Amino acid sequence: MSKLKALAGLGVMLLALMLTGCSGEPSPTDTPVEAPTVAVASTSVVTPTPVAVDTPTPVAQVQEGAALTTREYAEALVEATSGFEEEGDDKIEAAFEALFSGDLISEDVLERMFTLETSESWSEDDVKFASEFAKTLLQATTAVYDVILKVFNEYLDEMASLKPPEHLSDLHSAFIEAYRESLRFFQEYVESVKNTDTEIKGPADYANFQEIVNSLESGPLDPELQQKSDDLAEQAEQACLELKEQLEAELERDVSICE
Repeated sequence: MSKLKALAGLGVMLLALMLTGCSGEPSPTDTPVEAPTVAVASTSVVTPTPVAVDTPTPVAQVQEGAALTTREYAEALVEATSGFEEEGDDKIEAAFEALFSGDLISEDVLERMFTLETSESWSEDDVKFASEFAKTLLQATTAVYDVILKVFNEYLDEMASLKPPEHLSDLHSAFIEAYRESLRFFQEYVESVKNTDTEIKGPADYANFQEIVNSLESGPLDPELQQKSDDLAEQAEQACLELKEQLEAELERDVSICE
């Protein structure tokens, strides 16, 4: 599941830049990125337009009932994984550009939020402004994570469509199910974050809001949910490694599917 964690991290890059601009705190991501240009000084809520993600072409066209050989199965897994790693970043970065750049949130809006964070008292207009900003940011951020989940689910569907040799079917099924369970948990958490209260009445409310939105990348704030997330990711990684090790033992060569 290292792939899931890596690409999910992309989903917070621009968010981190936005929140850094507002709070002056270090970005939660270690990867330096260039901030996109923002130009519209509007505080109205803009509903992000869904980003289309192309459905990948199956790496193996197998007749119904026909199983792949071990070599064919391994090659199909590697091909799907390689294509996913090469295309996943591009699709998610395209989602960034569509959802966060241009006319969604301007530099003036970000600057005003920065000022409000250091202000001891807010007017009614400030409260309305901050609440609209939070609503817009929440919609845009969770929309990016919807794209991330779509990319991963398409990858998983492609892998699940493969028919392995009979003696590898249990390992294949365990890998798919563990991966799917982790994605299901992630989807449920994204949906819960979508319900975050965006009524921001002061700096403390906004700090709490930031913490919840940032948890999409850093992990659930609830210790029990965080532990479950870690356990599911570990189980998926282990299932992938067991399949990889069996394939490498049979083929006597590296099979790169879990990096």
